[in-house]
Amino acid sequence: EGGTRLTGEFKVTETYSEYHFRLSGENGLDNRDPRRYRIQGIEDQPPRFKILDPLAESEDVSDICARPLLFEVSDDYGLASVSMEYRVAGANETEWIVLPVSPEMIGGSQGEEQKIGDKLLRVETVLDLKETTLPGSTAELPLRVKVGDHVRIRFRAQDYLDIDGTNESLSRTITLSVKSMAEIEKALQDEIARLRDILEVQSRKQRAQYNRV
Repeated sequence: EGGTRLTGEFKVTETYSEYHFRLSGENGLDNRDPRRYRIQGIEDQPPRFKILDPLAESEDVSDICARPLLFEVSDDYGLASVSMEYRVAGANETEWIVLPVSPEMIGGSQGEEQKIGDKLLRVETVLDLKETTLPGSTAELPLRVKVGDHVRIRFRAQDYLDIDGTNESLSRTITLSVKSMAEIEKALQDEIARLRDILEVQSRKQRAQYNRV
């Protein structure tokens, strides 16, 4: 630019490198002892997930369950895309079905605005099993999740890396086992009985220690 200014760019592919400018004037003279500049390359990391709800790897649900899902995903340079995926194992097997994350699902824990491109996104959505239709459904014969099926859920994210393609990450997989209401109620009663037995044992131990004092 005008013979006194230049611009350019190059890709940083090493963790450490140096560069310098060697200039030659129209009179043929070069600049002496060109100053060297150092570059410390920081390896770009893939997106990272933190699933907040559900915390467990698996749980039992009914076939009319609307299961809230809450997770955070972060990246050191910014997130280019986020999606939810699910598949059904059971009477009607499916491949992974992709559900895009809409802007309405994204927002901070204190209500602060977040958007695709940010370094941290908090996503809250719901998988409504009673409204979920499977591939092959028709208006006359909708295929839905049934008792005995297992619904597996995971989340996918890509970052903005523009050298050699983007970094992509998958979250851990959550399994929802679809049970009848009778099965869920029985499991709940069994758990209540188990906790009651534990409390009774603890109570007897405490009474025994009190009687010895």
